[in-house]
Amino acid sequence: MENEKQWFSVLDVEKQTGIPNQTIRRYISNHGVYLNPKKRGKGYYLSEESVKIIQEIRKLYDEGMTAQLVNDTLQERNIPM
Repeated sequence: MENEKQWFSVLDVEKQTGIPNQTIRRYISNHGVYLNPKKRGKGYYLSEESVKIIQEIRKLYDEGMTAQLVNDTLQERNIPM
């Protein structure tokens, strides 16, 4: 039996992390392969693991990385795709 993951809407993730929902949506667009979002209707839902990865993505951008460098770094860190 698969253990039940908890899923969060983009707005829930915004409240948890303080990262604006437009930014989270951009991360999903640019780095979705690492975040594995579920789309329900027009909204995206992210697992607890994905929320941690979003926070990591934010840190990488804060360090001045480009989207490509962020993807390269996530790949180097063996973040599952």
